Amino acid sequence: MWPFQQRGRLFPSLSSGNVVTIALELYRHQGNRYFLLSLFAHAWFFLLTIAAVLIVAVALIVGGILAGAINNVALFLLLAGIGILVALPFYLFGWTRLMASGALLSRRIYAALTALEESESEARSFIFPKMWNYLLATLIVSFILLLVYMVLGAIGYLLYLVGSPLGQFLEQNIQTEPARGLFLLSFLLGILLLVLLALLVISYFMARLSLVDVVLALEPECTPLKSIWRSWQLTQGQAWHTLAVFLLLPWQLFPSISLAVFSIVW
Repeated sequence: MWPFQQRGRLFPSLSSGNVVTIALELYRHQGNRYFLLSLFAHAWFFLLTIAAVLIVAVALIVGGILAGAINNVALFLLLAGIGILVALPFYLFGWTRLMASGALLSRRIYAALTALEESESEARSFIFPKMWNYLLATLIVSFILLLVYMVLGAIGYLLYLVGSPLGQFLEQNIQTEPARGLFLLSFLLGILLLVLLALLVISYFMARLSLVDVVLALEPECTPLKSIWRSWQLTQGQAWHTLAVFLLLPWQLFPSISLAVFSIVW
């Protein structure tokens, strides 16, 4: 049993608006600290990403100069590969640190909601020793979403193979301009509908997998694979509800975030 189960479920049923209201209330009381945690996490990520880009850029420039001097393309490819291998740990560490910091925020917010007596240092000691679990979970989620993209791409390609000859046949047999215009409008609306449908499918999977880092932050014995399954369980029947929260919350928090920035720099 994980530490918070003994307190029971806090809110058995909440609308998207209520969730946003609770988030705003939390941010009103602890917004500056939450903002600083997020700011430092993103600073780690951006600085290490810039370092990785600079390493690759230097490797490409040096490789290009040396390869041009001795007319050897293999040397350029070798140095480019070395640059990528050296830069990759910088990027991965920055991304992992960002994910772990997000998990720390999730644990701190949950502690605030449940009145759990846990300091930030205690939360850090729980989150950061298993920091690489967040990277592994992120890679697994990315692979799942990649499979979704590939399936949707394959379906789109099959629809193209079937629809293209049919569209050409219909276009050749349409004689009047109004009918051609109507056919073109119907064709564009069909494409738009398919794109929207694909976006809904992708959004559904993203919503179902959105609690992976939260589960890792709250359940001590949870592994990356189990966290994906737990996220899928927790969002059962709540996918569109979860997605609505993610869509509504940034617009509601933007004024509060602006005020937090102002109060910090002032």
